[in-house]
Amino acid sequence: MKATGFMAALSVLLLLSACGGGGGDSSANQPPSRESAAGLWTGSTNSGADIASLILEDGTFYNFYSAPGSNSIYGVIVGNGVTSKGTFYSTNAIDVNFAGYGAAQATVSANFSAKRSLSGTVNYSASQKVGFTSTYNYAYEARPTLAAIAGSYKGAVATVEGEYIDTSSTNLIIGPDGSVNGGGYGCSVYGSAAPHSSGNVYQVSISYMGASCPIGVGKMFGHAFFDSSRKIFYSVAINSGRSAGLVFVGNKQ
Repeated sequence: MKATGFMAALSVLLLLSACGGGGGDSSANQPPSRESAAGLWTGSTNSGADIASLILEDGTFYNFYSAPGSNSIYGVIVGNGVTSKGTFYSTNAIDVNFAGYGAAQATVSANFSAKRSLSGTVNYSASQKVGFTSTYNYAYEARPTLAAIAGSYKGAVATVEGEYIDTSSTNLIIGPDGSVNGGGYGCSVYGSAAPHSSGNVYQVSISYMGASCPIGVGKMFGHAFFDSSRKIFYSVAINSGRSAGLVFVGNKQ
């Protein structure tokens, strides 16, 4: 599969985060509390990879990371964590590598200072660990709206198995009411998107089907982030059994 266009599009998220950009009205969103690790966090690992982590107030998190020494995103770690007295911990993280290496289970442990810093370790096994440090990005406090994301998108998809789908074959339409329709590469998709209760985040629900669809038939739930300055929509959705997932990155047409 051709991965170049997808990697280039995903790299914009790291560039956006480094610059503090984002979409929406920054004056009306509720910032995280002092006891919460919620936010958009950007930084790097001890192996030289850049990271951009989105943590929601319920502990759901998405951690995009680059290849070491590159700003092209190499994968995403998805999971749910628990916050307690300045610590964040997850035992059910899944690392989905976009280069075709598949998915790996992991745990995440970190210390944080709300709206300031987040640092810790991703543990794959007793002998395989990756350390990271990051700082809070105020793009998280912009206000998401359906008007901002309504439109047509063309982009690319990566599956939980790490497979790329060609950038020219995936199309998505988001209606003014948040309805989602589209398809490509043998799959038809439909669902909905809505502003999340806090943070510059959207909730997404996606159903998919098709005789030649690589991931079969089913339904997924997840979250999305829209970069209004570059008109790029980033979405991650996982099924209830955490056995399949989709990452979509599309340019607004």
